[in-house]
Amino acid sequence: MKFWSIFRFEWAYQLRRPSTWLFFGVVLGLVALVINEIAEYAATVETVLLTAPLTVAELTGYATKFGWLLLAALVGDGALRDIQTRMDPLLYTTSLRKRTYLGGRVAGTFALGSLLLVVVVPLSLLLARYTPGVDADLFGPLQLSAYCRAILLLVLPNVFIATTLLYSLALVTRHPMAAYAGALLLGALSTFSLEITASSWQWAQLLDPSALKVVTAERMAVAPGQANTQVLELSGPLLANRTLWLGISLLLAGAAYARFRLMYYFPVRSWRRKPGAPAPAHRVQPRLVSVRPQVQTNGWRTHLYQTVALAGRYAWELIISKVSWAIPAIALYAVVLLPNMLQGPMSVPGFPTTMRVTALMNNAALEITVVLFITLVVGQLLWREREARLQEIADAAPVPTGVLVLSKYLAVGLVLVLLLLALLAAGIVVQAMGGGVDQVDLGPYCLTLLGARLLEYLLLAAVAFALHVLANQPYVGHLLVLLVYFYTLLPRLVGIEHPLLVFGFDPGFGSSVFYGTGPFLLPWVLFRLYWTGWALLALVAARQLWVRGQATGLKWRLRQARSGLGRKSLFGGALLLVAATGAVILYHTNVLNEYTTVASKQARQVAYEQRYGAYRTARQPHLTGTRLRVELYPDQRRATVEGIYQLRNSSGRIIDSLHVAVAPEVETSGIQFNRPATAVRTDDRLGHHIYRLAQPLQPGDSLQMSFKVLFAPHGFTSRGIATALIDNGTYFTNTDWLPAIGYQPGRELSDERGRRDQGLPPRSATASPHQASARLDRSGREQVRLAVTVGTTAGQIAVAPGSLRRAWQAGGRQYFHYVTDAPIRNMYPVYSARYAVRESRQGDTDIQVFYHPRNGLNLARMEQSLRASLAYYTQHFSAYPFRQLKLVEYPDPGTGGISLPGTIGYSTNFAMLHPARDDRGFDLSFAVVAHEVAHQWWAHQLINADVQGAGLITESLAWYSALNVVEQSKGPEHLRQLLDAMRQAYFSPRARAGTPLLLAEDAFQAYRKGPMAMYALREYVGEENVNRALRALLRRFKGGEPPYATSLDFYAEVRAVTPDSLHYLLRDLLATNTYWELQTKQARVAPTADGAWLVTLEVLARKVRVDPAGTETEVPMNDFVEIGVFGKASTKGLTSLVLQKRRIHSGKNQLVVRVTQEPEQAGIDPRHLLNDTEPANNSRRITHSPVDGLTRE
Repeated sequence: MKFWSIFRFEWAYQLRRPSTWLFFGVVLGLVALVINEIAEYAATVETVLLTAPLTVAELTGYATKFGWLLLAALVGDGALRDIQTRMDPLLYTTSLRKRTYLGGRVAGTFALGSLLLVVVVPLSLLLARYTPGVDADLFGPLQLSAYCRAILLLVLPNVFIATTLLYSLALVTRHPMAAYAGALLLGALSTFSLEITASSWQWAQLLDPSALKVVTAERMAVAPGQANTQVLELSGPLLANRTLWLGISLLLAGAAYARFRLMYYFPVRSWRRKPGAPAPAHRVQPRLVSVRPQVQTNGWRTHLYQTVALAGRYAWELIISKVSWAIPAIALYAVVLLPNMLQGPMSVPGFPTTMRVTALMNNAALEITVVLFITLVVGQLLWREREARLQEIADAAPVPTGVLVLSKYLAVGLVLVLLLLALLAAGIVVQAMGGGVDQVDLGPYCLTLLGARLLEYLLLAAVAFALHVLANQPYVGHLLVLLVYFYTLLPRLVGIEHPLLVFGFDPGFGSSVFYGTGPFLLPWVLFRLYWTGWALLALVAARQLWVRGQATGLKWRLRQARSGLGRKSLFGGALLLVAATGAVILYHTNVLNEYTTVASKQARQVAYEQRYGAYRTARQPHLTGTRLRVELYPDQRRATVEGIYQLRNSSGRIIDSLHVAVAPEVETSGIQFNRPATAVRTDDRLGHHIYRLAQPLQPGDSLQMSFKVLFAPHGFTSRGIATALIDNGTYFTNTDWLPAIGYQPGRELSDERGRRDQGLPPRSATASPHQASARLDRSGREQVRLAVTVGTTAGQIAVAPGSLRRAWQAGGRQYFHYVTDAPIRNMYPVYSARYAVRESRQGDTDIQVFYHPRNGLNLARMEQSLRASLAYYTQHFSAYPFRQLKLVEYPDPGTGGISLPGTIGYSTNFAMLHPARDDRGFDLSFAVVAHEVAHQWWAHQLINADVQGAGLITESLAWYSALNVVEQSKGPEHLRQLLDAMRQAYFSPRARAGTPLLLAEDAFQAYRKGPMAMYALREYVGEENVNRALRALLRRFKGGEPPYATSLDFYAEVRAVTPDSLHYLLRDLLATNTYWELQTKQARVAPTADGAWLVTLEVLARKVRVDPAGTETEVPMNDFVEIGVFGKASTKGLTSLVLQKRRIHSGKNQLVVRVTQEPEQAGIDPRHLLNDTEPANNSRRITHSPVDGLTRE
């Protein structure tokens, strides 16, 4: 009876609390935002029903994750209510048992939390059904079983896990904030489990206490056609996740239950006397004391002394309290997290320079922990007196409210300094662990952490003060702070886009080794001053609304705040600061520059298509030559371009009008032709000009078009600072600034939902390789002869495609004249920076590497790759068409590169990869450079048509070529390690449904599945045969003129060199979406009389084809599959004893292989040549046993 009485009381009490319903409303709103995002995804990417089982499960996962804050409020109150109300001494004298007392409280909280979170998803979907803008077609039939599964597998376990863990923390620490901190920790683990585990989905699914990562992985692994029918099963990762976290929660709950006592709690102090020690006797001698009359003064000196003294006292109390444990915890978290975030592609370690480490400390995965720390510290400081029931005494102290607010705020600042110093130490540790201890530079650390980051966190702390004072309830205050922070991360979800309305926004603090802070300093200072004004207003609001005395109602406090606000000079000064800096920022973003929103951008795209879409198929001349004179003024952030286009009519029909598309980032003027023409339309807003020729351009005729371009950004925009032209590190391409000929489909609205709402027809799908007209389309594939003269500031080197014909100085500036040796594709860059240059030569080709002087870590590797690649490709494919090959570093936040004709750009972060510290033993820098060099053949000599399967004959062939270079230069074992790293992409959640490689369009097929298929083909058909087919393909399309090459042309050439017995394999690899399921069940060995060894393998084999809808069809298997037997391991891995291809049939196969050395391991397809998504079971260790009744094949 007592249990149920406590249960009912807990249930009823929490239901009556307004904060319970406030938290419930917040959870409901957050789930509604998730539903809106899923609806956007369904409208633009893949049709997913909002009522599908996996969608319901995903929404339920989000609901429980958001609901942990609700549970924290319930637990924090339920666990410690009796202690906070001083009822515990009385209650503990009753006949209550521990299990009854705790069981009723925990059960009541669990039941109420479960009920509230159970109804969140159905209620959110019901509201969404009647929300304008949400497509009604996304709501399928009601599936009660989907909700039941989500409740049983997610809601109830997640609520139980959170309730038991949070109760355990609250009971052990005897502090309600522990429950809140625990909920935030659970949320951080769920949100950032992938970052913490270095993108390992296997471990991330285990680490996520909400199991949301499991649901996400399940959804990613199903085909689009199955996404609306697949159900969540309690097996595999979900079963492991539930078992792990239920076990952890029960274990911690048991420990907390054993430690809890129904007795009055005495905090343990180190200075307490031991029981039984007699108290020393003191004899008090009375004496007279003379008291002099004192006059109390409350001047600024007194207030200053009080502020400093109280700030130090509050800071010290925070430091010695349990909340300070978060400081080393956050620093340790940074030590674990940052090395993972420093990694580049394929998890290759990055070189930990100070600039990179400090930049990564602004990542959301780390920043959220600091935000949680701030809200906890602010909450503890503001509620310390009330939690100790000393607020009336503290409120009566002769200390002004302003002094109290300021001293507590300064105490938070001091603790934040300690936290940032701990993060500074963590950064140094990360650098030392990554081999970059000699790169430690305290200057950037102090500037970034103790400067920019400290100011940012102090601004948030001021807002936290105001929100906590306004809420006058700790949990509600914490919730409001988190909502403000999440709003700053995702303001567009609530329709806010202007940076002046997003608290804490700034355009970024420059962190490139090329330009440092560059032009970022002015806007950063302006925005920081603007937000400082708002922070001061928040502190004024906190002071005016401060709770002091018995009157705690908001209405009374607002009345008092209004009455005293007019006397506050700080209030007026803060308003003036906000108004002045806001006006300057607004002048830059809305007057000097055009302010654009998502809606206005879409409106412009719609208007462009509606007005000029009729000219999509209009015949236009194509480029054959370009002459440019580029004047760069990096110190002024200004550039001018004067250009001349040579145009030719190759359409076979007359052309009477020219359509010129000008770039929006620049001002284009002076468009003229060498024959009479009239401007029919000059639409600068949409960037489209139409000129009518006085004499139509006849087939085969040419004309010249001259133009001028000015790039002169005015101040800064709402999107920040454009870095195309900057003090050091200028980089732009012709498509960024120069005018284009003809209608530009890329400027159309691509969002299908938006197109439907605007009445636009669906966009045409990518053309089939069978479509003849698509193979004739020159758009973006023109071959031009290029001559560029670039002027730049003294001390910088300008780089452009072609041979450097001349370099000179004039007027204190540096000039470079480049001319291409042969026609190139109409895609080329211009660079300018204070480069160091490394030069070498391979055959008749000059090699130049332009790099920042401090970024020479991988120069030798990249140069070796350039030379080896040129040697291999010219020997096996065709001659390199230029006399030079340039590798140019440019400032970019990515870790990749871009291959343009004769010039390969690579980012600064790619330059800082550190393959020497990769224990797997492969050189990614070498491989990626080889891949980019290969594009000089597979994109710039073999020009593909814009059709399906284009990725196969560009990216896949480039990687295939690079793999050959890696093997030739580094050896087979090095190649094996690289292939293993590339195969890791298969282990991310991924559906097997898809199109064949011949028709593929997605990046995974082009960059991973395609190269693996080409490598398998090489191992079956032979490297020389495959290369012979590629040489033939290049000869057919060497001229670069239409019709352009497609994947079908490649398939025909490869088929011609493939033996008839392997045509099935060619079809399986390229023409169908085929998977093999191979497994070695047993591997036994027995010695023979002549000293040899007989290895018996029992293998299972199955082959399936999967269509784009995900339907799997098993096909009979009679394939050649590689069988491998390996001996004892050496420093280079296992020793290969036998690698031979055997006929394998569907089902069970038994094979016997004879070897001359004692084997250790054997298996089927040990090198994973065939497309098998579970390759771990292909091989196994060999066991010793006799072999009877079997004959060797």
